[in-house]
Amino acid sequence: MDEKGYEVLLYLLSFIIPVWLCWAAYSQDRTILSSLSATPVLFLGIAPLWMTFAAYTCSDIFTHLKGKPVIPEASISQSTCPYQMRPEDPGIFMPAMNRIYQLDRTLLRIEIDGLNPDSRGLRFGHLTDFHLGKHCHRNFLKHAVDLIMAEKPDLIGITGDFVNFRKYMDDCFDDLAELAAPLGIYAVRGNHDYWVGADLIEQRIEALGFVLLDDKTLELHKDSHPFILSGTEQRWKKDPPDVDHFCSDSSLLKIVLAHTPDDFPLLVGHNPHLVICGHTHGGQVCFPFFGPVVVPSVYGRRYASGLFKEKESLLYVSRGIGCYPPFRMLCNPEITIVEFV
Repeated sequence: MDEKGYEVLLYLLSFIIPVWLCWAAYSQDRTILSSLSATPVLFLGIAPLWMTFAAYTCSDIFTHLKGKPVIPEASISQSTCPYQMRPEDPGIFMPAMNRIYQLDRTLLRIEIDGLNPDSRGLRFGHLTDFHLGKHCHRNFLKHAVDLIMAEKPDLIGITGDFVNFRKYMDDCFDDLAELAAPLGIYAVRGNHDYWVGADLIEQRIEALGFVLLDDKTLELHKDSHPFILSGTEQRWKKDPPDVDHFCSDSSLLKIVLAHTPDDFPLLVGHNPHLVICGHTHGGQVCFPFFGPVVVPSVYGRRYASGLFKEKESLLYVSRGIGCYPPFRMLCNPEITIVEFV
């Protein structure tokens, strides 16, 4: 466990242990107090833990209120395009709070100093984390596909976690067959795809004419002007990271598809202009002033969702389309359009 993991563990224990002790004292008619011989002993055990919990909570609230650092070369706008449930759709847990069908359309506009002017105007569509299953079903995926196609992107990137189980593959890839873009559709696989069967997912991707960027780099052209698109799946492999394929030419626009933001610190050393990924689902469950509770990342909540910058590289972490389990609170799913201006 790394330093961040120990910090999160301490945070959780500082909340859980006092609650457990108080409940034990109450439910056992205060016999726990007798075993400790004196109330001050119990107080001295609980008070530091509660103070630790309060300190971490106040720190997180302050960080959330302060907000992320302003990134002057980028702007983000969002609008919500809810999916209208149909009679045949399964019911959802706590529908008054559950946001799994409140799909956001995010427009990220990026202006990069020194970028070849010929790359300006490029529109890149991003889809990720379908997790197709019972609740994140094909009707909802079709809604997301229709929204991304309405934006007329020049190319589309898909960054993994297509299905939760193999039996949903037909539904997933039948819907994705409706995607089209002048410069092509490119994909990388996520951890769920490796669990379901990486080879099967690869066959389905290529059967649609999409390009799997399994640790590969391509030079693409918009109006005869080149830019670079790379993909990495190294996180899910046992081999050491293969980074030799990344382009170091600083004059060309460089975009990297990854499934998880955990790859970002490694990729920054190769100076991509934009790394785009998913995996975190934004944490799925968020609270006001606090944000997400749990984020599946070795960096904890650092890259939960949204736009980040390190050195000269930008990272955008999408909240994704699907979710697992099927519940979102204050954390809408999203599709993303990136426009270089």
